[in-house]
Amino acid sequence: MVFKERFIKFLLPFWCVNRSRIIAVFLGLGLMLTHPPAVLGVELESHRAHYTMDLLSAEAGSGVSGVSGAMVYSFNENCYSWSSETNVNLKVIYSDRGEVETIWSFASFEAKNGTAYSFQVRHLRNGSLVELFKGKVNRPAAGTATTVQYSSPNNLEVHLPSMTMFPVRHLMELISAGETGKRMFNRTVFDGASDDNPYRINAIIGNKRNKSRNFDDVFVSAGLKEASSRHFQMAFFPNNSKRAEPKFELGVVYRNDGIAEKIRQDFGDFVLELTPHRLELIDKPKC
Repeated sequence: MVFKERFIKFLLPFWCVNRSRIIAVFLGLGLMLTHPPAVLGVELESHRAHYTMDLLSAEAGSGVSGVSGAMVYSFNENCYSWSSETNVNLKVIYSDRGEVETIWSFASFEAKNGTAYSFQVRHLRNGSLVELFKGKVNRPAAGTATTVQYSSPNNLEVHLPSMTMFPVRHLMELISAGETGKRMFNRTVFDGASDDNPYRINAIIGNKRNKSRNFDDVFVSAGLKEASSRHFQMAFFPNNSKRAEPKFELGVVYRNDGIAEKIRQDFGDFVLELTPHRLELIDKPKC
């Protein structure tokens, strides 16, 4: 199996099915683009999380004999914007062709008022550049239809329909939907992490867990208090696709402050598990 991996911004502990690529999950997906965070009742925690990546299971015939890796996800809230960065280093060992190393990085900037977004994605396999995406979005008002301008690949343009959301706002609205008792949450989201963007994301929201199942030394050492969490099962459909089957699915358990507790990603013939081993809180600026 040759990866055309991506991790969806967006990092989130999740239960995920992705047949063709790794999705960087610490993204923060959202809407309510014209309203400040207080309106949503959701306060995201600025933080840096370090995750180990291990092979949870592999089907016979997959050829996968071992996996090791790490992911570091950073989220920062500023006075008028959010920024995030995801860095993944993954090594998959195949019984027939040895080790394949993937290095994937994603960085984004998102204006809180929903009018501006920029991103950069870099993907290396065994030291060779596989993909490079870089671009920005500017629109007169949140939710307005517009066109993404790419600087890499040159001259690439992607149309965003009206009410397309960017990642952080989507994450906030997703968590808020769970807090208000909603069971379904469907939105169109653009993050720039792949050439299939934007996606229609259909989410099924699980029951509230009043106590984090993974509230251990990692969270205590960072100075975090216990928080409720929920499981979010998300199906991703490329906006230009008419197929009934999603491109991939993500299952995520989020704390109500936006921190992902644990991650599982299912690639069909093998499953990876991501576990936090270090967490650092980042001070917010005084605005």
